[in-house]
Amino acid sequence: MSFRDRLRPLPMATSPTSTVPDEISDVFAELIPSNTNACIAFSHVVSQIRADELGHSHHAKFVSFDSSSKHPLSHALAAPTVPTASPSPLSHDYYITSTTDDESKPNSDAIREQEQVWVGRYRLCFVEPINVSKASWRIGAGRHKVGEPPRPFRGVDIWLVTTLDAKLYNVRGMHALLSFSTESGVLQLQAIHPGDSRTKVDQVSFARPKTQALNRRVCSVWFGNLEYTLAYTTKPGTFEDQLLQEQKSFFFQNMLDRTLPPPLTSGTPSDTDIILGDWTLRAITGQGAFGTVSAAVHQDTSVAAVKTLIRKNRSTATSIAKEVQILRRLRPLLETEDVNKRVVRFVEVIYQSNSETYHSGAENVWLLIKPLAFEGTFERLMQLDRSIGMGISERIDLLQQVLQGLDCLHRLGWVHRDIKPQNLGLVSLSPPRAIVLDIGSAFEIGHATGAAIKPTPGCFGTLGYLAPEMEWQSYNTAVDVWALGVVAFQLLQGEPLFTQHCVNIWKKDYDQMQDCLKVRREHGERLSTLRKNAETGAWRTLVARMLHVDADKRVKAVVALQDALFESLAVNENDDGIPIPRKIARTST
Repeated sequence: MSFRDRLRPLPMATSPTSTVPDEISDVFAELIPSNTNACIAFSHVVSQIRADELGHSHHAKFVSFDSSSKHPLSHALAAPTVPTASPSPLSHDYYITSTTDDESKPNSDAIREQEQVWVGRYRLCFVEPINVSKASWRIGAGRHKVGEPPRPFRGVDIWLVTTLDAKLYNVRGMHALLSFSTESGVLQLQAIHPGDSRTKVDQVSFARPKTQALNRRVCSVWFGNLEYTLAYTTKPGTFEDQLLQEQKSFFFQNMLDRTLPPPLTSGTPSDTDIILGDWTLRAITGQGAFGTVSAAVHQDTSVAAVKTLIRKNRSTATSIAKEVQILRRLRPLLETEDVNKRVVRFVEVIYQSNSETYHSGAENVWLLIKPLAFEGTFERLMQLDRSIGMGISERIDLLQQVLQGLDCLHRLGWVHRDIKPQNLGLVSLSPPRAIVLDIGSAFEIGHATGAAIKPTPGCFGTLGYLAPEMEWQSYNTAVDVWALGVVAFQLLQGEPLFTQHCVNIWKKDYDQMQDCLKVRREHGERLSTLRKNAETGAWRTLVARMLHVDADKRVKAVVALQDALFESLAVNENDDGIPIPRKIARTST
């Protein structure tokens, strides 16, 4: 059974108002001839397919054309290029006309435009490619080497030109590859030949090894002198698009042996996507008082998170500039020291005014950082505690990874100062991968003996996660360990350690307030209970050490990582710091 046949019987739940199409379409995009050369080349290919249907049966799977009759070339050029719905494969009334460059049409005089041609387009679909091992579709004129047996279907999936037309239209036998990025899930085009710039996307030429993301709903694609419009056939959120995403997921599992990246980046491009230089901003992943966080895909198919900040006065401009400065200073240090990639790092910053200097008015500042927390933050993990199926061992794994991030920052002489669930990202759930986010409040403390930060009450940290010493005496890296201890208890126990988060009960100003004294006693009782329940090797032992009220006796991140709790969690990752799935020994709760 072919891969295409295996795609057909996809189960898909429907709502009472949904209408299931008679046939599940596996066409996710169309490649539509858009200049004279492409229209003529397409017609010649169709003629060859009609003449030898068996010999070109594979090529025919990617071609759709009006088989009733040929049409004047002028009709083909006036044919619409951008799908606005999901019509039948041979419908011609759902396009809008594209404009083309006359220089690309040397034969487009009135006489040539009356030439009769087959009118249609290429259908990009989940047909098993010839080169199954690479899971990519080859595009070109096709070829075979002299003295070797003929390649099946001339070695190409999407047959652009016949042998006679190849040289005329400057198309190589193996011209380009079409595939899906395993990092972002977006459709991508790769030039095959180094130094050959005969492949273009939106007028930008590129050669091997460069790859170009096709992450816009409509774009122009050139192969030699042939111009096409690439347009996606479904719109995000529709029933048809849900079906296609199911098939795309099946394709990833069976052809790439990978899990399809989340829809944040792998979903069908939307009309609401924002183009920002070489980046395309996709879905919003988070929102707060500072602005929003979105998923972004670069033209090279890499992925990042984008913080959209607004500088509307001198104060906000200063705050943003400080965060950018911190990220820039840490980037080269993290490249060397953060071998496991546990701390978010700077990619670039884009200013709406194209100026780093703030003048007046309100404007956006886009801060790009990596990696993208595909699965949200620890806050989501805690809210969905029992429904996402993450066991205690995986949660301990996440704790270890955050400790690695803190240890790295501390070794570099930095204090994070705002560890909380919202600032700990989930890059993936299976396998679990955590990342320390939002280092805009970080402070370089250095490595001098006794180095400490003077308290600035009310300026840094978050109530409920503030260490006892943070706002009334000089403090150091120990405040990060305390905050993570509070997070760890909730992560592993499934409930908050401290229920009173409305005030900072540790401030000296509150010494005589009865309510605060009462809450302090409750804190003490909870910590005492935690220590009594601790057993050697159990997670409560480590958390109790992380929550020692005396900062000097509090365990350091580097020491915590040596705890027996993590002995069964040997780190096993690839070169990019991505965890490789492994079995984790179960630990008692």
